Amino acid sequence: MYRRLAIGGLLALTLAGALPGAVNASESMLSCVHRDLEIVILIEERGNAQSVPPQILRDATLAMPEARMACTQGHITEALALYDSIARTIASHDMYERARTGSRRFETFGGSRPGAH
Repeated sequence: MYRRLAIGGLLALTLAGALPGAVNASESMLSCVHRDLEIVILIEERGNAQSVPPQILRDATLAMPEARMACTQGHITEALALYDSIARTIASHDMYERARTGSRRFETFGGSRPGAH
């Protein structure tokens, strides 16, 4: 699922950067594409490691289009701030779960967490 999200998002950002009159914007667009890819990889890695609750990863995935839209509209600073916010949210839950459980993983994605009764 996350790979399709990444491909679709990167395609949308790339096509937006190729619009007529967007020559100067394409350099700024590259920073968005780079950050988008970093966040998609982060979501995928944390999902595979099961180190972040699934609902947090889902929320992060659902927040990505807003950052992409800001970028395609030329609001690069806003887009990068949105990407940073998504990354901070994922990182904070990852660290919280590690501290709380002493583990990097949940037993199962939909199941109980270690130590939960």
